[in-house]
Amino acid sequence: MVRHKQRYMVIEINSPQQRKDDSLVIPSSALYRALSKKVQQLHGDFGSAAIREGFVAKYFNEKTRIAIVRSRHGPHKLITTVLPFVTEIDKKQVSLVTLYTGATMRQCFKFILNHQRKKIDELCANLQSDEEKTAISEAFLKFHNKTLL
Repeated sequence: MVRHKQRYMVIEINSPQQRKDDSLVIPSSALYRALSKKVQQLHGDFGSAAIREGFVAKYFNEKTRIAIVRSRHGPHKLITTVLPFVTEIDKKQVSLVTLYTGATMRQCFKFILNHQRKKIDELCANLQSDEEKTAISEAFLKFHNKTLL
């Protein structure tokens, strides 16, 4: 039996139609269909057949707008090349940005946690009082304990 290596791509989904504070509701199946369709358009039958095995949209967080997509090692390059060209998912205008590519879900979640901490630090830099900073930090940590772990 042969072990198939997997790659996990951490993707940020931005929508110009909605504010950054609003949650973005996109089903994982819609993300899967949009990526499959774009791979078919850009890479043809070869690309579509190459990514079919092991390609799954594993995780999408509506609040942070971060998704994780799994693919086999090798064809994951076809998926990463089409990400900037996806402009619409589930009739919503979006832009996709690759944040990280890793070999395990655990590494991806570590990256997401560090990425969110940096975003919180950017938000806290604009705040004046310590109470506001602690409130945001507590909400952030409480949120991550529920969703990531």
